[in-house]
Amino acid sequence: MKIDTKKLNDFILYSNSNIEKTIRSVVNESDNASVVALYEDKCILLDYKKGEFYNASYAFNPKTGIIIFEDFEEIEIENSEDSLKESIRNYFNSDNDPENIEAIKEAFEDSITNNENFIKSIVSESIKGKNFSEIIDYSILENINEEVKEIQSLPFYKAYKDRIEKKPMTSIKHFDWKNKVQVSLIENESNKIINKSVKAKAENLSKDPDFKNALIEAFNDLSKGNEELAIALIEEYPGLFLLDKAERKTVIGKSLLSNTSLLENRTKLIKEFEKIFEESENLADVRDLIFEATDEISGVNTTGAAPSIDTNKEDDDEDKKDKANEEEEPAELSDKEIEAVIKALQKASEKVEDSGNVKLADKIEKLEGEVEKMKEVGTSADVVKEAIEILSM
Repeated sequence: MKIDTKKLNDFILYSNSNIEKTIRSVVNESDNASVVALYEDKCILLDYKKGEFYNASYAFNPKTGIIIFEDFEEIEIENSEDSLKESIRNYFNSDNDPENIEAIKEAFEDSITNNENFIKSIVSESIKGKNFSEIIDYSILENINEEVKEIQSLPFYKAYKDRIEKKPMTSIKHFDWKNKVQVSLIENESNKIINKSVKAKAENLSKDPDFKNALIEAFNDLSKGNEELAIALIEEYPGLFLLDKAERKTVIGKSLLSNTSLLENRTKLIKEFEKIFEESENLADVRDLIFEATDEISGVNTTGAAPSIDTNKEDDDEDKKDKANEEEEPAELSDKEIEAVIKALQKASEKVEDSGNVKLADKIEKLEGEVEKMKEVGTSADVVKEAIEILSM
């Protein structure tokens, strides 16, 4: 069997472990959901706000970089009563011995405690990857589409709804457990790899406890002459490549402050770490994947190291279809249509104001400004899609 390096790279990127990381990462970006388990083409998701579990179908298309979640079905959790049933059976098979009555009571209490602890452990494990400080709660906007019906009759609205269907947004805002949820792993309006805020995220890695722990472990090994963990760390957080030496030194320095044993040799270890960045052949593929993707990097998903999507197609027919799709221009909005979007967003803003949701209020206010700006600079498909997605909740 012969296989070229590109195919091998694809196999690695789309391996089950990387796909699972990707799915957990994109679901964790939503305001109310997390992944409990994935199996074949199904998954179990948790609405941690309502304490409800859902079974769902999911599909990942590596050619388009699109993940779809649909067919949501609420799961009713029934308590396991095996020990309780056994105690009751013993009671009826032993002439109603009073000791067995006590056994029934104990089994009942244990059953409740064990089931509660099991559920708590599932929830805790499921949500541990969510960055709650970055999450915006969109639940107040559920059914906002019923309040902005006038905009839905405008031709551009349907055009952009269709466009979102073909070219989904690059993050998930909210699961309402009724409608299909789609997310794209690539910036499909520009064909740049996501995520636009990657450098900002990399600059703030010193606030990420998982990164700090992994860095300390890697530096401990590095002090013993072992590079493996350092290389693995860089592979998991490729956004570090977008920082210059001074910025990386700042991130690393802040991350090591809590570990006094490494502070003494910090300067030496950072130099060795930089040498790995610049010279390690093991990181050549990661460098190429990032810097060949676009002349000016817009980003790579560093939260969970989601696999990047190679949009090159080997099949000529697929090439033609993709190019035709890419060349399809988004609808240009007139000033009147822009005003219609702003008016609808203002209704959404009014709904949010009374809730005290400052993050969402700021988000909508900023979005209104970006829509207003389109009068001067032209239509931005990303901005319009963002507005339409919010107004369709």
